[in-house]
Amino acid sequence: MDRQVNGRRPKARAGGFGLRAQVPQTPAAQRRREVARAQEDAKRKFPNLEEKLDAIRKGIREARLSGRRFEYKEPLRALYELAYGWSENDLLEKRIGQVAALRAIRPRKAANPFSVLIRAVLEDDADRKTVSRWSVALNNAMENEVAPEDVCEHL
Repeated sequence: MDRQVNGRRPKARAGGFGLRAQVPQTPAAQRRREVARAQEDAKRKFPNLEEKLDAIRKGIREARLSGRRFEYKEPLRALYELAYGWSENDLLEKRIGQVAALRAIRPRKAANPFSVLIRAVLEDDADRKTVSRWSVALNNAMENEVAPEDVCEHL
């Protein structure tokens, strides 16, 4: 089975002796491998951050399973409290990058920083509408300098 890479057939790199020819890696496969390495590296570097995100994710999952309409506000308050503390120390952009590396999320330039955080705690459940709704609400709270204790009323 010959695969074409960039319109050319790969050259065989293995001799006879029953060895299969090695096919050069596609750029997409190489990127996936690099992202996986970066994610493993981030997990080693930031175990405390991963624990905090996992705790918030667990809270959101429990809130969704409870069936109560506004139960999600408490885990979002915890997420906002993290981001608020980072913003107070001028570490928000740096921490967003660390969260993106930790969860293998590609952050968009000039995007809402909370969208990365929301996708990090929702993971597989992250539909675009929910991510957008929650990240816009949390970003508005941050712009209006709402204290973490009062963010539930703001949402």
